[in-house]
Amino acid sequence: MGAVAKGYATEQVCKELPSGYLVSVGGNVRATGPKPDGEAWVVGVQDPDGGAEDYLHTLWASEGSVVTSGDYQRYYYVDGVKVHEGHAERADVEKVFRLAAGEPVKS
Repeated sequence: MGAVAKGYATEQVCKELPSGYLVSVGGNVRATGPKPDGEAWVVGVQDPDGGAEDYLHTLWASEGSVVTSGDYQRYYYVDGVKVHEGHAERADVEKVFRLAAGEPVKS
């Protein structure tokens, strides 16, 4: 539920901003339009097995959102089981990231 609320709040804030802003809210990044020079914003998807500057992928976004979720930063333990966003860790799923963007992604 927290992820839905954060996404909704980010969208509401961005509706009030002019074109040309990039808003980052812990895993949610929203572009309200291209940078002032007309170029797309560059958004990096962090590698959970690397350091803070290691990326799995780089995306270019002029309009829309890039949203990621992972269990490597915000989690807690319940009865010895690692829990992230309300879901217990599953042995068959190591890494998952979701991408929602309004335009094609460059590699």
